[in-house]
Amino acid sequence: MNGVPVLHAERFPKEHIGDDLNHVNVARQVGDEDGAGHALAFTTTDVAKEGGGAPEGDAIAQESTHAVGEDSLHVHVSSVFPEVVVCIEGVEAGALAQGHVANQVVPMDLHVERSRPRRSSKKSTKLVLVVRLGHELLSAPEAARHRPVHVHGAAARRRLLKACPASAGRSGRLKNRSGKEDAESTMPGDLSWMQTRHDELAEGSLLWEPPTLEGPNRPRCTMEGRETIMLSANNYLNLTTHPKVVEASIAATRAYGAGSGSVRAIAGTMDLHLEAERAVADFKGAEAALIYSAGYTANVGLIPTLVQGPQDVIISDALNHGSIIDGVRLTKASRAVYGHNDMGELEAVLKQHQDADRKLIITDGVFSMDGDIAPLDDIVQLAEEHHAMILVDDCHGEGVLGEGGRGIVDHFNVHGKVEFEIGSFSKALGVQGGIMAGSELSRSHALNHSRSWLLSGSQPPGVAAAQKAAIDVLVNEPEHHRRLWDNTAYFRGELQSMGFDTGLSETPIIPIMCGPSSTAKALSSALGEEGVMAGAIVFPMVARDAARVRTQMSAGLSREDLDEVLRILERLGPQLGLI
Repeated sequence: MNGVPVLHAERFPKEHIGDDLNHVNVARQVGDEDGAGHALAFTTTDVAKEGGGAPEGDAIAQESTHAVGEDSLHVHVSSVFPEVVVCIEGVEAGALAQGHVANQVVPMDLHVERSRPRRSSKKSTKLVLVVRLGHELLSAPEAARHRPVHVHGAAARRRLLKACPASAGRSGRLKNRSGKEDAESTMPGDLSWMQTRHDELAEGSLLWEPPTLEGPNRPRCTMEGRETIMLSANNYLNLTTHPKVVEASIAATRAYGAGSGSVRAIAGTMDLHLEAERAVADFKGAEAALIYSAGYTANVGLIPTLVQGPQDVIISDALNHGSIIDGVRLTKASRAVYGHNDMGELEAVLKQHQDADRKLIITDGVFSMDGDIAPLDDIVQLAEEHHAMILVDDCHGEGVLGEGGRGIVDHFNVHGKVEFEIGSFSKALGVQGGIMAGSELSRSHALNHSRSWLLSGSQPPGVAAAQKAAIDVLVNEPEHHRRLWDNTAYFRGELQSMGFDTGLSETPIIPIMCGPSSTAKALSSALGEEGVMAGAIVFPMVARDAARVRTQMSAGLSREDLDEVLRILERLGPQLGLI
C-alpha cells in the first residue's frame, strides 16, 4: 500500500462506538450526464476519546460496501483520515488499465467537511467524506439503478447522504450556478423526502428547467445564445419594451428612488401608486381599483376574506387557475366545483347550496391552457337569480378582451354586476403587478382585510409609473390591440387550414393539440431546434390525452415571423402525425 495507513475492512463491536451509534454502511454511485465518470459519496461516524481530539490507532474502522452485480466495492478509511483509499476486489473494471484488479489503489481527490457534533453520551463527531473516483466503475444507466443505503442503528432516523454529482469537480464540493464551490453543511432536519420528490419529478421528466433570456422579452429575442421567435410569452401587446413605458419607469426611479421603503398600509403608499390605481379604474370603467404585488397575491389574499366558514360556499370552475385553488384552500368555507363552463351544472350547484349564507362563484375569464372564455354574461344572470357574488380572474383577458383591452367585464358589458375583477399588469400590460377592480366598497374591504396586500412591500416607484404609462399607451395607441387580434385570427386560421387541431381557443392563446405528452414534447423540442420557443403543456397540467404545445400571439410579431413559424409547423406536422 506504499506506506499509506489503511484500516482493513472489519466490523467493530457496538461497545467500541457508543450506545447510541452503530456501524455506518452507506454508499452511493452517481453517474455523470455523459457517463464519463462517477462520484462515490459515503459517511462515517468517528468517536472522539474522552479527552477530546482525533482518534489514534485503531479507534474505529469503517467499511462501506456498494454492490456491483455479484461483487462489491470496498472503501477503507484510515484512522486519522489523511486520505481515502479505494480497493477494487474481483470487479470487472473495464475503464481501468487492467481488466481485473485486486487490492489496487485508485487515486482520487478528497474533501472532508466536519459537521456539527451529534448529541451523544460520549463526545462524538460525524464526518461526511465526499470523493470523486478517477475512473469509471459503472455506466450512467447502471449507476442510476442503485439507491442509497440507509445507515444502521440510531443514525438510521435520517439519511446522511445526498446525491453527489460527478460534475461537482475534482474537489468533490457541489458547485452553484455560478460555478463557485458551496460550503456544504449538514441540515438538522430530515430532507430525504425532498430528494425523493425531486427524483420522482426527474424520472417523469416533470422538473422545470426554464431557458434563459439574454436580453429583453421581445417577439424576436435572444435565448440560450440564439435568436428565437417567442411564442410562449404573455407579452400580448409587446409593451415590455415600449419607449413610453420604459422611460416612465426610469424617470420615476430617478425621482423617487429604487424602492418605497415600506408596506402600503404604513408608509409605502406614494402618489404614484394612487395615480396608477385611478388610471386602471377609469380605463376599466370601475369605481375603484387596488394594485397588488401580483395576480397570484390578489387571489390568495382576497378570496379568504370573502367567506367565513362552512355556512358559506365557494363554487369554482373545474379548470380554474392554481392561484384560485390556493386561495380557496386558505378558507374554511364549503366548496363545490362545476364542470368547465357548464352553466347547467353551475345552476344545479347553486340550487343545492341555496341555504348557504354567502355564495361566491369564482371563474377564470380567459382559461390559460385552452384559450377559451368564461360565459360571464350567463354567470351574472345565475348569480343574480341565486344572490351570489362573483370573482373573475381576468389576468389573461386584461389588455386583450373588451374594447381596447378593457377586460372581460367590458367584453360582456356587465359593468357593475361583478363584485371582484382580478387582473394583471404582468401580461398584456407588460409590467408587473395584480389588479382588483370593483366598487369603492370592494376596494376598501380588500385594503383592510387582504393580508397579501397589507403585509407586502409596495411596488417600486418605477413599476408604479410604468403601470400608469402602460394604461396611457392602451388608451392613446389602440393599434397595439388591433394588431394582436389581427395576428391571432391569421395564425389560428392558417393552422386550422393545414389541419391542426387548435382546441377551444377563442383568444391569442392558441394550443396545438397533440394528444400524448410524448408528441407535445417532441413538437416543442423540434420547434426549439428551429429557433421557435413554444412550450409543451403535458400531464399533470392537463389531462393525459390532452397534451398540447401552447402558442401565444403578440402584437409585436410581424407577418414574416408568423409565416416562418407556419412553414416550420407545416413540415413538422406530418412527421409527428398531427396533420
